[in-house]
Amino acid sequence: MVSLEVYRGKNRVLLVFGPSPEDPRVQHQLTSAADNRDDLADRDLIVRALPAGDPESAGFRERHGVPADGFTVILIGKDGTEKLRRSEPILAEELFSTIDSMPMRQDEMKRGG
Repeated sequence: MVSLEVYRGKNRVLLVFGPSPEDPRVQHQLTSAADNRDDLADRDLIVRALPAGDPESAGFRERHGVPADGFTVILIGKDGTEKLRRSEPILAEELFSTIDSMPMRQDEMKRGG
């Protein structure tokens, strides 16, 4: 399993767990990410799709308490802690407002980053 430690201090990570890559909720979340690519980049946000059956998925599911056949989206902050969890796709507006309210992001915006 690839650790999220490589992202700590550099990136926020959106983990998208689903029963399959074709699951409509997974597709919706990934399409939203693609449609908002610049906004994700501005917020140093990386999206990781982890469908059931993916070799990396099992370790991440166990670590984050996500059922093998469940859909869950988890936002991990730059500090490595969970910031938001939903059992339905997260709308871009909610995702960005959550990130923008974080103290680290507030500092980034003040510095122009």
